[in-house]
Amino acid sequence: MTLSTRKTPTKHRPFLEIRCGGVRLVVQRVPYGLITLVTTVSGVLTGGYWLPR
Repeated sequence: MTLSTRKTPTKHRPFLEIRCGGVRLVVQRVPYGLITLVTTVSGVLTGGYWLPR
C-alpha cells in the first residue's frame, strides 16, 4: 500500500451566504473580532441609555 502525500482540496461550506437579487455576500470564516467589537459597543450604549432612567 502506498501513501500519497498529495492532498485533494476539500470544499468547505461558507459560514454565511446571503443572496439578494444579483448581490451575493459570502463570509468564509467567523469574524470573532468584529462580533466582539459589536457586542461590546452595543452593551455599552444600551447600558448608558438604560441606567440613567
